[in-house]
Amino acid sequence: MTSARFSPDGQRTLTASGDGTARLWDLEGTSLITFTGHTGEVTSAVFSSDGQRVLTASGDGTARLWDLEGTSLVTFTGHTEAVTSAAFSPDGQRVLTASEDGTARLWNLTGLSLITFTGHTDQVAGAVFSPDGQRVLTAAEDGTARLWDLEGTPLVTFSGHTREVESAAFSPDGQRVLTSSRDRTARLWDLAGRPLAIFRGHTDQLAIAAFSADGERILTASDDGTARLWDLEGRLLVTFSGHTDFVRSAAFSPDGQRVLTASRDMTARQYLVNAEDVLAVAACRVGRGLTDEEIARFSIGTPRFVFEQRHCPPVFSWQK
Repeated sequence: MTSARFSPDGQRTLTASGDGTARLWDLEGTSLITFTGHTGEVTSAVFSSDGQRVLTASGDGTARLWDLEGTSLVTFTGHTEAVTSAAFSPDGQRVLTASEDGTARLWNLTGLSLITFTGHTDQVAGAVFSPDGQRVLTAAEDGTARLWDLEGTPLVTFSGHTREVESAAFSPDGQRVLTSSRDRTARLWDLAGRPLAIFRGHTDQLAIAAFSADGERILTASDDGTARLWDLEGRLLVTFSGHTDFVRSAAFSPDGQRVLTASRDMTARQYLVNAEDVLAVAACRVGRGLTDEEIARFSIGTPRFVFEQRHCPPVFSWQK
């Protein structure tokens, strides 16, 4: 799988796959809808902000807009190489794509190309809107990220990574930028392009880095087979292990309590972020309360849940 995302209400998940499809799932890992039509790998799949539409990007050089029944509504055609990402504007009225042809493009919902962002000297790995929809951020294999206005004018170049930049994201307040790179680091920047923090610890290249909804935590995914949770100072908080191949995507649930990953091992996995939730799941799985020694392994105090009145939080994996 190439990407996995929660729906805006956190009740469904959306995955993209190298088999040319995207899929909609419930939280128990049941496939609900398959989006078929692309003739190449689906590189990304995202929900609209209202959760009623899906946008996919593909190695076939197109992006597609779909309804939740799996009906293709619009095809965005114009890139000359694989489309690496596609994103909705915050108001849902425009689409932004990135491509291996070295450009990003802005489109309306009828599939008309409005603006082409040119200036990177290598493949563009991703492109996103700012939270207010007034700026665009791109990540490229030329080792930089760039900030643009909506007319396609470059405003700031974020330089410092020593290899290809695989993703770039705005903080929820739009005041910071987060990048990930094949140099095995993620970096936090201000909007002037000044570095604020470096996230080191992965043992292989990074595929993506994302902010939590409150902007207080960072999530990274790596070809070392893990995802990692960090604070804003670059301190490692949690390592999410279990995949048997590259982790290509990692995303927070809307409430920030869960993490969803997608891997080249052809599975997506859901993890709990809070240690107390992990304890609750562990107790449910073993069918008894945990011993003090078992609780101590999580390095937290006595959990607040009561085993006799337990509710097992859902933790599932999705497999193609």
